[in-house]
Amino acid sequence: MSEIKQNGNEFAKLYTLQSSDESITPFANEAGFSLIRCYPKDTPYHKDGRRMFIKIAAPDRGFFYSVEMTRPEKEGEKTRYIITEGEEYKRKITNFFSDGSEFTFDNATRKVNHRPSNKSFTINEFVEILVENHLSDKLFFKRILNELANKVLKFLFWLSDARYERVRTAIDKYNYSKGEKLPKDKKKNIEPFFKYFYISKNILFTFLLVTFPSAIFFGYLWAYGDFSLSNPSLLLLLFLILFSCEKFSIWLDKKIKEFLIPSKDHFTEEKINFIEKLHDYQYNNKFQLKMTRSVIFLILLIIFVLVLPAIFYFDHLNLASSSSAIRDLSEKEESVFEENNQSTAPDDDGFDCECEEEFEEPIDVVWSGRIFANLVGGIDYGIEKLPRDEEYPVFYAGQPSDVDESRQWLSGRVEVRGKWTGITCAYRNTIFGRCVPYVEIENIYSE
Repeated sequence: MSEIKQNGNEFAKLYTLQSSDESITPFANEAGFSLIRCYPKDTPYHKDGRRMFIKIAAPDRGFFYSVEMTRPEKEGEKTRYIITEGEEYKRKITNFFSDGSEFTFDNATRKVNHRPSNKSFTINEFVEILVENHLSDKLFFKRILNELANKVLKFLFWLSDARYERVRTAIDKYNYSKGEKLPKDKKKNIEPFFKYFYISKNILFTFLLVTFPSAIFFGYLWAYGDFSLSNPSLLLLLFLILFSCEKFSIWLDKKIKEFLIPSKDHFTEEKINFIEKLHDYQYNNKFQLKMTRSVIFLILLIIFVLVLPAIFYFDHLNLASSSSAIRDLSEKEESVFEENNQSTAPDDDGFDCECEEEFEEPIDVVWSGRIFANLVGGIDYGIEKLPRDEEYPVFYAGQPSDVDESRQWLSGRVEVRGKWTGITCAYRNTIFGRCVPYVEIENIYSE
């Protein structure tokens, strides 16, 4: 087993090649290997021929790994793998590498140990964890913050008549730290009207861009005399702003130079420049690996098990309270109907009730109300009178079966013109709760 720590071939034997793997290359002088793997077939990376480049190493100083997207390029019989960030894809991937602090390799069990959780994984299981994290967009929010930091730095460098590009600036910073001299400063722009303000071009431009529209649109609000250069107060304010711009310009130029060429004075305490903090922030993309999807599934299962009974419980309470409210409402309406009905309604729904009556002479009526029931397939209606009639609060409105469709399935408030032909006991034990007037509809209008 001890050979594994020094032998790449022995370490590579701990991994079983999968169908998606193209090749595995053991390291020559230490335990570890590099693996070329195809992307899943349903991804755009696979269609474009991209490959995952996975490296795992277990030297004496720690356990290291990395996963990166690559673009294969043929050079004769050899293939070069060029690392890319995959920024052209809508669905992002995450390139990452370790610092050797999160995992260790146990030479005795030949497994990878996760320090925070004390879990162990085989090399194959660990490779799947790396692939899963690589295929997920682990840096979605961090990428937004990185872009914000990048734009802030671009703007600050622009104000100082310089240019910031993250990679190019990092290379320049490295070269300057090795002794390369900064290019000679171009002649600084002296403010052309007053000849003694040391202000960079773009700070002066920004100042004019802000003050000119402000003077046009808000000059009338100036409360200290005339808004003109003949006003001493306004002139003094202008000089004060120009002086502040000069101080800011000098300070910003100094901070940028300190960022590019740090002080070599070892006797003074080094203070991290805020520009350097913003620059370094874009490279600090550390995150913890997600172990397995089963953890998420377990959490969701626990939430489901805990929440589902509560949902059923509260639904039961709501249903019970709703049923109780409906029952109370029905009892109240039934008591009102019974109080207004002078005869006792039988228990059946028959039409031989003593209340059933047909007038010798129909009565012309114009009644308004609200439809609360559609009867006989939407042709007839149960209507509640509005304003409320204490004697006959509801009535049955009937129509011929061949009535026009425009007068079927109505709802809401209506006005009924027709003949009141008598009292009907139809639906007395269900819809109406009592015997009600029967009106033959001549015309019905929606209000």
